[in-house]
Amino acid sequence: MKKKLGILWLVAIILLSFNACDNGSTSSDDNKGEQTSDPNNPTGSDDTTEDYEDTLDYAVRLFEDLDIDGGIKQINKAYANTKNDTTKMYYALAKLALISTNADTVNFMKKTCGFESYPNKLNSLIDTDWWEDCLKDGFVEKVAKANPQGLNKALNELLKIFTTTYDEVVDISKDMEQSTVTLPEKLIEALELEELFGDSDILAGKAELDVVIAAMGLVKGGLEYISAFDWTFNTSSIKTGMNVDDFITAVQSGTKLLTTTNEDMLAASKKSFLDAVNLAMSSYDYIIGNNKVYPTEIKDTLKEYNIFYEAAKAFKEALEKGGTFYVPDADILELNKWPTSKGSDWLLEIDCGKLFSDGVLDNAVEKDSSGKVNFYTTCDWYYWYLSDEKYEWDESDDSDGTPLAEKFASVHERNVAEIRTKIPENATWPYWNCCTNLLIKVQLPDFITINGIEDNERETFWYVWDEYSDNYDYE
Repeated sequence: MKKKLGILWLVAIILLSFNACDNGSTSSDDNKGEQTSDPNNPTGSDDTTEDYEDTLDYAVRLFEDLDIDGGIKQINKAYANTKNDTTKMYYALAKLALISTNADTVNFMKKTCGFESYPNKLNSLIDTDWWEDCLKDGFVEKVAKANPQGLNKALNELLKIFTTTYDEVVDISKDMEQSTVTLPEKLIEALELEELFGDSDILAGKAELDVVIAAMGLVKGGLEYISAFDWTFNTSSIKTGMNVDDFITAVQSGTKLLTTTNEDMLAASKKSFLDAVNLAMSSYDYIIGNNKVYPTEIKDTLKEYNIFYEAAKAFKEALEKGGTFYVPDADILELNKWPTSKGSDWLLEIDCGKLFSDGVLDNAVEKDSSGKVNFYTTCDWYYWYLSDEKYEWDESDDSDGTPLAEKFASVHERNVAEIRTKIPENATWPYWNCCTNLLIKVQLPDFITINGIEDNERETFWYVWDEYSDNYDYE
């Protein structure tokens, strides 16, 4: 059964999709932009042009056989031969799927991230064995080895790859009419787009594609935001089987971590977020507007979810005016109105004026006067033993945080030795456990306020390594 997709623009806000009522037929506008229909020349091009519908049908059959790469090859072939709204929609989705295996990404993963065996085919990439082998080989260590001066270069390359695909898909969308095409279930499943499009055949068009682009725009904005800050540190100390002291050495080598190094990237990030919101809102406006592509029942259903449009509108206004955007502390679908002030039920308050300002994360992590990140430790331990036919038990949680002034491994060994002295020599069946934790002190950036967190509570400890433990059971 084909379904008319009517609310995919919501993905741009909360990655929520909704398949509206059944619609087994299309309007007269559905075929706008398609080339025509001489039975001997169905594509409307020269006699050597293959029927794009047959090619796309073949692609779907390949997807059914889980030949992802073969199916996408056929989509590319159909698009190269005939450019209409149907082939454009298929091709745009294929481009999104191929972002993980195109030549730039493969080169990035092999050379910039250190994964020499990274596959250039989707069928190989989605193979769980490859991912399991990847994790066994040490993901962090490989990336660190390939980026001895930190992550700035890798982030910039990743952003460039993502932006290239984004720009191409945007151009495809701009060249499309506001018509709808059928996307078969197997295509949706093969490209892993069920969360966006549901799990059955759907009728989708430019408005729905623009929602996917809007969601991509949010990701692009996020990458641009991260790339605006300094991620320089020396990773030469990090080896396979990385220990905690190697990790500390690497992090403390960066004395400008999280300082703003590219204000232009902050501005680009703000623009990407704003473009994404505008695109999502325009898709919504078109779907519920005066058009024959979407039936009345779809428009009425979508209007019931107007709360998401209010969210997009509030976010847009906050971005444009440097105002405050509130994230509600409630089930969004149960809201009657999006919160716009502290008088409403809200969880987060985001000051969009401060969000994109220079130095916004300078004090997010506590550092010393030279710019090195300060590390702290705590020790959680417990022990029990049998004495005079009674079980004795003791435990401690040193949660205040002690500045780390020596090797972390040495601190842990001292903690272990101290615990063992607490157990009487004549104890029977003793058992002890000691976990030494590594922490950093963080502070909520100025642009974020959390409901219920007082000003004196904005600074806290974060655990960054809490698996350094020993235990012993004398049994």
